[in-house]
Amino acid sequence: MLMQLPSRRNSFRSAATAAVAALAVLAPAAGALAATGAPHPAASDSRPPGHPEGGGQYVRTVKLADGVSIGKIYKLGDHHHRVEGFANGSSFGSIEAGPAAPYAAGNLNGLITALDNNGNVVSWIQRTSQGSGPHTEKLADGETVAKVTKLGAQHHKAAFSRGGRMLGSVVAHGATTPYGVTRIGKLWIVLDLDGGIASYVGRPIPTGA
Repeated sequence: MLMQLPSRRNSFRSAATAAVAALAVLAPAAGALAATGAPHPAASDSRPPGHPEGGGQYVRTVKLADGVSIGKIYKLGDHHHRVEGFANGSSFGSIEAGPAAPYAAGNLNGLITALDNNGNVVSWIQRTSQGSGPHTEKLADGETVAKVTKLGAQHHKAAFSRGGRMLGSVVAHGATTPYGVTRIGKLWIVLDLDGGIASYVGRPIPTGA
């Protein structure tokens, strides 16, 4: 049964989540879980970055997949970045990825924004999920399979495999970790605490970038 992914406005600010994965890299596009939109290249921004609430050195601005919002990326340290979302000049929150939590994601009314600790950002419009709770589904690349298991109330784990080979897993649990996020190659994956999955195939990211 197709269902709309839940929107968690407040968690866009706080959902920096560690990937519990064997691989140190990300990806979703055309599989059983369909997503629209594409990662957007950095947009030029000649305006001064000002003094963002979350701090950091301004790096660049990217357009988000809804065509209206932008994300401003700030460097907080080595392998430590933050992206703050803006619509019509107003901030709607930020997410942060660092050495201890290398991936983060936020969901604002189906607009998924994901960040890694090197400052790479993708966004896409996620309209539906194949389900919530325990289930198995193919992800956006059409090859990777996610098996979701329930560990408790608002506590789910997703394990990923391709061709029978295990690739890693993520966990989402309550308010502290509402999203489990990782990237496998080009495939970005976001697990919701209710067991729903959003995935997206982005552009290749050079090693170390």
